Amino acid sequence: MLEPFLIPIDKIEIPTNSRSRLYPTLIGLQEIFKRKPDIVDLVLKDLLADYSHTTNDLIDPILDELIVPRPSLEDHVSASDYGVPGMTAWQTLVAIALRQAINYSHDDLEVEFNHNDLLRELLRI
Repeated sequence: MLEPFLIPIDKIEIPTNSRSRLYPTLIGLQEIFKRKPDIVDLVLKDLLADYSHTTNDLIDPILDELIVPRPSLEDHVSASDYGVPGMTAWQTLVAIALRQAINYSHDDLEVEFNHNDLLRELLRI
């Protein structure tokens, strides 16, 4: 459930007069959220896909402990328990876009996700 004090994603004001490479990507993501919200469902579907793996007597018991029942695709709010622990499909999409568009490393993403207030607002954190 979203907190009432959070600004809706499509209403967040992203600077357009900055030379930062981050802002055009955030504007693009905001447009995707507004115009093509079904893309988030596609990301969720991919995150929940049952990828087959090689049978291995050492790995299978560990996987059995880690794998939990999957939610329905309509329940994308509670899907934060899947994929990267604690990340929703929207946050995963944003992370993927930033890695590709700006060539952020995982460390760069961690810093931005933890300390960039505008990005945290867009991520619903």
